[in-house]
Amino acid sequence: MLIGKSFKTKTILLLLTYFSNLTFIYFYGVDIPFWDQWDSEANLYIAYESNTLTLNEFFIPHNEHRIVLTKFFNLLIFILNNGWSPKLGMYIQASLLICTVSVWIHFVGINSKNSLKYTLSIVLSSIIISLPYYWESILWSFMNSYYFMILLSFIAHVLYLKRMNLSVLLLLILLQSLLILNITSGILCIFTTLGLSIYFTIKLKSKRYLYNILISFQLFLVFLQYKIWVVIPDHNKYRISDLSELIEAVEKIFSWPFPSEIFSYLIFLILLYSILSKLVFSWNTKSISNYFIVLNALFVWISLQLFAIAYGRGNSYVYSSRYLLFYSLFFLVFIEYISFLLKNINFAPKFILSISALYVVFLFQFTFSESIHLMNLHSGKRMEAKLLLEKSKNLNSIELRNISGELHPDPNRVYQVIMNPYLKPFHKWYTF
Repeated sequence: MLIGKSFKTKTILLLLTYFSNLTFIYFYGVDIPFWDQWDSEANLYIAYESNTLTLNEFFIPHNEHRIVLTKFFNLLIFILNNGWSPKLGMYIQASLLICTVSVWIHFVGINSKNSLKYTLSIVLSSIIISLPYYWESILWSFMNSYYFMILLSFIAHVLYLKRMNLSVLLLLILLQSLLILNITSGILCIFTTLGLSIYFTIKLKSKRYLYNILISFQLFLVFLQYKIWVVIPDHNKYRISDLSELIEAVEKIFSWPFPSEIFSYLIFLILLYSILSKLVFSWNTKSISNYFIVLNALFVWISLQLFAIAYGRGNSYVYSSRYLLFYSLFFLVFIEYISFLLKNINFAPKFILSISALYVVFLFQFTFSESIHLMNLHSGKRMEAKLLLEKSKNLNSIELRNISGELHPDPNRVYQVIMNPYLKPFHKWYTF
């Protein structure tokens, strides 16, 4: 059955997607802080409760990132809940991905005259968000910085389809400022939207001064990112050191979740064929739509995200579940991109449907053969640590040494956070 553009049907599908996330959180989420939460997040709450919180606290780097949005978001949850509940954060942050899917569906619907293609895009995006292969992000309420970056980047690109006015300009400035103050790779969205700004400045005769203002601000953001760039020397070991390592990392990333790295070359060949088909059979520079220009920018942006992961983590483990959502979002944009390029080719619908179906099969296979097992394993360890904490009669740093390994490398830190006089009354996850 074709979904079409029925608001009711799309809303039901989005809610089902959201509730699938909530279900995994309910069964696998453990209401206990994990790793970085004992440091950065705990410090934020302690500063708030001790009345020593300053604006500077929000801008202190966390590794290479600023995560300003994450800090404000988590503090707001803490205040509204009158306490710290990591699991509540998981439930709430899941809504950010549903907002991203909503933006994507709206974007695809702008140009979709084909009900089959539109239905495919909605179903594919729902499946991609519903499956827990990116379980680290789902079950760790400190990871919403990725969610924010994805959501803001999608909105920032789609806004270029609006008629430029002062409101749109101010919104773009706000979104792109937040991207810079979120995680380091937010700069990649500035690069691609800067390209859009330059394109529309050249193309459009009206409102050029607004685009010029935007371009000036985007260049300022690039300079600002350069000035506030944080380098963590210990993280250099994760980066690729030569071209061969980069190629190997790219092969792994672009072939996921398929079983062989040869699939990465098939992806590139399909992309090349689609571009050449467009150039040969239906290219007309006078009829290039704004939608296609923005779609190009989105495709370049998500591709750059993958190359950034290949560069930054190519000498580590590129299949870490926190990165997998980016890989599947690439495929989502990739399918829409080649659908547009091949829209005048007769066999294109069946071809695209076949590729999508194959992708979904392997995505399910990866999820239920690897991700569910890892989710069970880590959730079990965290639950065991939580139960041991709650059963401990004399909570002290020595006793914690046998408990905190799954939670934080330093048991003294776990003890300090639990027993901190400012935070102790607000541990909703722990019963004294």
